[in-house]
Amino acid sequence: MKNVLVTGATGGMGKAICSLLNEKGYRVFGLDYNEGEDYGNVSLYKCDVTSMDSVTEVYEKIKG
Repeated sequence: MKNVLVTGATGGMGKAICSLLNEKGYRVFGLDYNEGEDYGNVSLYKCDVTSMDSVTEVYEKIKG
């Protein structure tokens, strides 16, 4: 399974992109400043992409 990371994942376009990629068989990791609930094969993470600390924290969570 291929992985993809989408920023702005809880907004209208971001959520639509995540859903489409999920339907196409991708494992989707969604980042957004706002919180959201996981759906389908989409894992959402609260992240401020302008903050390296925030990005690093999410990276460590995803990397496991």
